[in-house]
Amino acid sequence: MQWVLRAIEKMHVNSSDDKQLWNKCWLEAYSEIGGRSENTGSKPCPKAAIYGLWYLGRIVGSKRTQLIWPIEKIRKNLGKNAAYAVLALGLLEQQYDGSLQALWQEVQMLYQQKLSEKPADSEQGEIALTMLLYKANLVTASLQ
Repeated sequence: MQWVLRAIEKMHVNSSDDKQLWNKCWLEAYSEIGGRSENTGSKPCPKAAIYGLWYLGRIVGSKRTQLIWPIEKIRKNLGKNAAYAVLALGLLEQQYDGSLQALWQEVQMLYQQKLSEKPADSEQGEIALTMLLYKANLVTASLQ
């Protein structure tokens, strides 16, 4: 969780919501907590999912106003990984208590239903990280 919180703090210090800056802050935060593999630190799916949750004001302590966007707008403006994360949070907020794989399958089904678009075939860390943030009480309850 330190990785996420450090990246968020760096964004706050820079007073920016720029995605390119997020990418830089994300990798710097990873390095600061002892991360050594640039491949792991640069993995796009979790990075994009958490950027989306942060941008939408869903991460506790982010100092961002919560935005309530329809899933179509999230997909269009923030990408599919942000959409996956928001869908996963919606399921988790409904007292979901299944496995990571079962949650991913539910997210895939919802994504297909709501967006009429085929989701990714495999979970690439975006749902796992979203689930960890939820279990650590680091995401805000939905206002929807």
